[in-house]
Parts: sequence; structure tokens; C-alpha cells
Amino acid sequence: MPLAFVAGDDRAALGLFGWIIYTILVFTITIILTWLYNNTMGSLVVVILAHFFFNVGSNIVVNMFGLVNNMTYNFIGGIAGVFYLILIFAGFGYKRFSRRDESEIPKIV
Repeated sequence: MPLAFVAGDDRAALGLFGWIIYTILVFTITIILTWLYNNTMGSLVVVILAHFFFNVGSNIVVNMFGLVNNMTYNFIGGIAGVFYLILIFAGFGYKRFSRRDESEIPKIV
């Protein structure tokens, strides 16, 4: 069961808008971590470190210093994640999102 369904967790009280924002955040992080994995020749160390630093950063900003609440952090993180994806896509193109050879990638028309 996802932690968001456990009473007392911050994500359990997000509401519909909060769930949408949180889902955008999770999807963008997943795509960025996949891109990191594919572009570091399959290095799990890089992906684990990136995930670790994201979690540490969120805990510092939200829990330790209380700079923003969880909802605001998810909203800003979701927007930043989409922005990073646009930068990655603009800088490297769609071919860098896959480890397949260029001949195996389906053509986007």
C-alpha cells in the first residue's frame, strides 16, 4: 500500500489538487532518473545519489527548516521538474531518453 494512504502521512491530506501536483512531481523525477540511468551507461550509483539528494533536499526544506509546507514544495518541485525535462529534451533530444540504438527507435512523425 502506498504511504499516501496511511493516516498521519503528509500526502494523505493533499486532496485532489495535491494528488495531481504530487503525481506530476513523481513522474518528472522518474523520467529524470531514467534519463540519468540511460546516459551514464546504466550507472545505478548516479541514480541512487540523485534520488538521495532529492530526498535530503526535500527533508531539509520542508521538515528541518520549515521553509515551505509539503504542498508548496510539491508544486514548486513539479514545475521545476517539468522545466528540467524541457531543458533535457531541448539539449539532448528524444533519442537520449533511450539506451536503444538509433535504428531501433521508432520514428516520431
